[in-house]
Amino acid sequence: MTQHDPRSLPPLPPPVPGQVLPYMTPGVSGTGVVCPKCGCPQFKAVSFTWWGGVLGPKLFSHVKCLNCRAGFNSKTGRSNNTAIGIYIGVSSLIGLVALALFIIAQIH
Repeated sequence: MTQHDPRSLPPLPPPVPGQVLPYMTPGVSGTGVVCPKCGCPQFKAVSFTWWGGVLGPKLFSHVKCLNCRAGFNSKTGRSNNTAIGIYIGVSSLIGLVALALFIIAQIH
């Protein structure tokens, strides 16, 4: 049995915010949160991202809308872009400090 690539399917029609259509299932949180971009209540948890690996999406309750593929916080219904930026900045800074300490230790 072959699986269909969801990117090859046409986009779903935009729902009325809060409306659950027959082809939709409620969001994973069950709190009535909908996608901030299209208002769709159907989304799934993200298990891995380029910016946070496995840990980042869990820290920020990151989910992806199954209609428009926008990422957002499943608890607040808002974008995680600010949190992602801070996460990348702090992670980069920690990595640079660790690299500098390693280089200094190799010199001495």
